Amino acid sequence: VISDLHGNRADEGWLRNAIERQTTKLSTKLVAISDSVAQSYLHTITSTAKNLNIIKNGINPEATRGMAQATPLKRTDLGLPENAFIIGSVGRLEPIKGYDLLIKAFALMRTDIPCYLLLVGSGSQEHILIALAKKLGIVDRVIFAGHHSNPYPFYPIFDCFVLSSKSEGLSIALLEAISFRLPVVTTHSEEDHDVIQHETNGLLVEPNNAQKMHAAIMTLYENRSLIATMQ
Repeated sequence: VISDLHGNRADEGWLRNAIERQTTKLSTKLVAISDSVAQSYLHTITSTAKNLNIIKNGINPEATRGMAQATPLKRTDLGLPENAFIIGSVGRLEPIKGYDLLIKAFALMRTDIPCYLLLVGSGSQEHILIALAKKLGIVDRVIFAGHHSNPYPFYPIFDCFVLSSKSEGLSIALLEAISFRLPVVTTHSEEDHDVIQHETNGLLVEPNNAQKMHAAIMTLYENRSLIATMQ
C-alpha cells in the first residue's frame, strides 16, 4: 500500500488529521511531493515515519514552453485588450483551490484599472463561481476559459499568476507559471516555500485572506520594476 501526501497537514483540519494518524500504519510506503509536505506530516501526524519518502513534483520547462509555442494564443482571441493587466490561474474549479477567494480579491481592484481575471479549468464549482462574479458585479471582467488539455498557451497571456488554494503542497501549475517566468502570488501557511522566495520570485500570502491577496496583486500591478526582477 503506497500513499501519496500532497498537501500541508496544518491546513487539513483536526478531523482529517486524526483519521490520518489512525490509518498511517496501514501504508507500506508514504510518498510526499515536496520537502515542506514531508515536514508538515512529520510535525502534525507522526515524527517517526520511517517509511516516508520524498519524490518532488517537477515539470519539463522546455517541453512546457514548446507546447505553448506550438499552438500560440493571442489576447485578441479571447476578446482581451492588449493593454490590460491579466491575472491568471490554471486549475480545477473545486473548493480546495479557493477560487472564490481569488474572485473576491479581484473584486477589490479599482474600477479605473484595466484588468481581467482569466481562469483556465473546469470543475464542480464553476456555476457557483460565475454566480459569485455576477453578485460582485465583475462577471464581465472574469473569463472562465473552461478545461483545456493543453493549457500552456494561456500562460504567455498572463501578466501574473495567482494560486489561491486553501491547502497546497507543490502545485504543478505554479511550477508551470515559473517556467514561463511569470511573477506569482501564492497562498502559503508557512514562512518558507519549496520554490518561492517572498519578494524574490513571487509573493506569499496567508490562505483565506482576500484583502491580503488583493494587496499582493496590487503590489505587482503598481511595481512593474518588481515584476521585472521576478522574471
